[in-house]
Amino acid sequence: MKIKHLLFAGATSLLASNAHAADLEVEPVAIQTYDWQGVYGGGQFGFGWFEGRDNLGSPPENLASPVGGVHVGYNHMLGQFVLGIEGEANLANFSDTTSANLDVDINWMIAARLRAGYAFDRFLAFATTGVSFSEVTFEIPGTGISDSNTHTGFLFGGGVEGYVTEHISVRAEYQHHWFGNESYNVGAGAFDIEGDLDLLRAGVSYHF
Repeated sequence: MKIKHLLFAGATSLLASNAHAADLEVEPVAIQTYDWQGVYGGGQFGFGWFEGRDNLGSPPENLASPVGGVHVGYNHMLGQFVLGIEGEANLANFSDTTSANLDVDINWMIAARLRAGYAFDRFLAFATTGVSFSEVTFEIPGTGISDSNTHTGFLFGGGVEGYVTEHISVRAEYQHHWFGNESYNVGAGAFDIEGDLDLLRAGVSYHF
């Protein structure tokens, strides 16, 4: 009889302890997710390196300049995947005298790009591609004789972006631009120019 009482008491105690443990279960903490969908705008600043080549066999012209501007875009989320479109406008000061004693200047660049990325926690890793346009001017020093063309380029790049507040994100990215041939006639000299532009920069965006 005592054994039955002991078994009953043990079973009762076990059930009570299990019920108490269930009461003490900690509710899972919800992880905050960041919404990348919608319109955003901001600015960017960095450094660029331009290499220009002609069809005359001259040494490549290597120019470097700070590059800064503004951007605006729109993101659409598909689960954790992000698809978007972005436009940007930049000012620069690529300026030098070429081996042919011509002044060359590149002062602006605009681009329209697609972005595709993967969002995790507060971060977005993305790749980008699109088209860009930049004006190049050659001038004979001291004469006012010059010729300008707008080069069309294809670009690709990528970077990482992350939220620092509910509406503000910062980014770091790299872009490479291939600019196609354009013809110039400065004085008695006619030549074709093509070039590549590499950009390293940081940016900040406000998400509406």
